[in-house]
Amino acid sequence: MLLRQKTVEDKWNNHDNKETQQRAFNVKLFNNELPTLEKLKDRFSKIYENDSCIRCNLEKEDQVYVLTCPKNLIDIHSCRNKLIKLLVNKTTTVACGDTCKNMCKTLEALKKLHIP
Repeated sequence: MLLRQKTVEDKWNNHDNKETQQRAFNVKLFNNELPTLEKLKDRFSKIYENDSCIRCNLEKEDQVYVLTCPKNLIDIHSCRNKLIKLLVNKTTTVACGDTCKNMCKTLEALKKLHIP
């Protein structure tokens, strides 16, 4: 019984830790505080001599370039489309009537945004 309780507690602690990490990332992203090479070079210039992207070495690694670098393994367009789909689904389940239809049209139009 005690072993089973410990396993359940470990699962919850692991879940809480992942959620905390995700929230911390979101706050840093929102406040433009992700530890990019641009930020690190600015803060620790004696350690970081170069702020070029370590993946492609073509551009300065700032918060936008981290997500848009052509050598990035994360497909930013796929992430954008998943976000839009999530927002449309949440909006449709919460709202109703003309307001919902207008909101859905607006969110669908976001797919046309240009992301470098």
